[in-house]
Amino acid sequence: MADLRIRKVHTVLRAVILAGLALFIADLVKRGSMSLYIAPRMELYVKCASLVLYAGAVYHIYRLFRLKPETEHDCGCGHDHAPPSSSIRSLVIYSLFIVPVAMGILLPDHTLSSSMAAQKGMNWSAASALKTGNDAGSAPSLPEGKKPSLDSLFPSTPFTEEYAAYAKQLYSQDLIRITSENYIDALTTLDLYQEAFAGKRISVSGFLFRDETMAPDEFAVSRFSVQCCSADALPLGILAELRNGRKLQDDQWFRVTGKLTVIKRNGEPRMKLELSSAVAIQPPKDPYVYQSAELPE
Repeated sequence: MADLRIRKVHTVLRAVILAGLALFIADLVKRGSMSLYIAPRMELYVKCASLVLYAGAVYHIYRLFRLKPETEHDCGCGHDHAPPSSSIRSLVIYSLFIVPVAMGILLPDHTLSSSMAAQKGMNWSAASALKTGNDAGSAPSLPEGKKPSLDSLFPSTPFTEEYAAYAKQLYSQDLIRITSENYIDALTTLDLYQEAFAGKRISVSGFLFRDETMAPDEFAVSRFSVQCCSADALPLGILAELRNGRKLQDDQWFRVTGKLTVIKRNGEPRMKLELSSAVAIQPPKDPYVYQSAELPE
């Protein structure tokens, strides 16, 4: 009978863990907070997974009432299906599942911030992969006084044709507005053609980040780029400077506007905004940005 009670306790714990995971996902959906943990393209898969978890919990409850003292653990497969005999071992194993689920349900949602950006390191070049092995951003020299054509300002390779076309769209705008929807695409395009966009006015929003390499009035306007989930999030930002910018608090969100310049840091060109304004804003409901399937038209 003691063995039966132990197996029933293990069955209940497994049902609780599966149901807790399913309820956690349902709670995220209800609160609209799932985007803080996974990319939108993954949400459907996670929602479907919650149904499987619910089914697993129901199965274990059903199995609870089917357990009998004479149930044999040996099914002939060569593996031992009996629950762990050590209470400490069982506690450790189940706590690996129960504690994260409980924390997810009980603790408030938390977005990634400067502390995580400092650990992962700020990515200043959104187009670093595209720059490797090609010279898409190098415009040919022209006679003095001759106005360059858009094709000469934005040369391309087979890998950067779409970005060159998008660059021409952005270049025609008096104020280039970088939004949540075009954040990665716009920063990649600006980074790919830094010299061509120098002097253009840019508007972008994000949280403030600073490190020891920056001047007192400098900071990064940053957002986290997410591919699959928050675990793979990478900070992507643009350097900015504002008079008395040292008074602005890290992690506070701002919508900034300024003129794009190109400077040298550690021997590499880097975009920098000379700001004319910085307006404090509330963080968006979804603070992360994602790579779009295709560039905006």
